[in-house]
Amino acid sequence: MEVEAPYDCRFHDAADELGGTLASDGEAWRFSRNEEERVRQLCSTIFGEDQSATLATDQPLDRSEVGTSEASELPVVSTHQRRADLLDRLDMLLDEVAEVHTALQALK
Repeated sequence: MEVEAPYDCRFHDAADELGGTLASDGEAWRFSRNEEERVRQLCSTIFGEDQSATLATDQPLDRSEVGTSEASELPVVSTHQRRADLLDRLDMLLDEVAEVHTALQALK
């Protein structure tokens, strides 16, 4: 899933802790789909709601499920979950490197 959000140091730090990666254009954060609930909670906590969050398939999220409670806390990520998220990110990056390598080889 992707989230477009204005820069906020709290969001930036928490998004990184959730395993998010900032898109190369710097305009959106990308998260694993299994982090959807935590990302929604983070957006709600920092911005009041997750207005710009969309699934990777470009289908809008159902915003009726998003709470706007200011009292909610930032999501807590276990070490096990963080490790799993980092391994998912590594797999995605390795796939991207393989694609770039193939494209470079085709240019020769």
